[in-house]
Amino acid sequence: MIATLKFDATSPLQLVGMDTFVSLQREYGSANLVRVYKQFGECTFEDLDEIIVNRDIEVTTFREFRRQLREAVGLLGENPEEAADILLEELTESTMRLAWGEDKTLEDRRMIVAFGLLAYPPPVSSFPPPNGTSQRPGAVRQRSRAKLHPTRRLYERFIHLLEDKTPYAQEEMGWYSLEFEEVLIAAAEDEFGWTLDEYLQVAVEGR
Repeated sequence: MIATLKFDATSPLQLVGMDTFVSLQREYGSANLVRVYKQFGECTFEDLDEIIVNRDIEVTTFREFRRQLREAVGLLGENPEEAADILLEELTESTMRLAWGEDKTLEDRRMIVAFGLLAYPPPVSSFPPPNGTSQRPGAVRQRSRAKLHPTRRLYERFIHLLEDKTPYAQEEMGWYSLEFEEVLIAAAEDEFGWTLDEYLQVAVEGR
């Protein structure tokens, strides 16, 4: 995928194309992908051809992720395991171990992702209506009610896992879910062209 990074307005004047970076994922080792950055001004014609060729693939990939995210949210209240599995498939084993530890089972991972999904999409109240318009009466209350059933279903499904854990482990799982909420929102906006797996890696690095 492609990411474009720009310096802020206070940075010294740069040559054309030298203040913009583009990136592509490259194979590293037998099964790993790494993101490689290069200044736009130093890209060769071969680099630019590759970026253009991959652009349509990247757009399609992002749209597919947004579709999967909507599907997962829709399934959350009825089948939280399936909802979580949709997003777990977007994460590599190495990233999940890095983010959540070596000891987390599949059920633990499903619980982290499922509770993280409760924050997507963000509540209506976090997006004020445009000037001159008003929000439909009861819209926030209806959204809250829509969230109530998935929340109850998740606790019914995963409460036994939490009860078997120590207070510290329970707090840890909650913290991981909150972090994953932020990762999902960032990935859905996708300002840098990263995958969900990369957004989770960045979140871990920023702890």
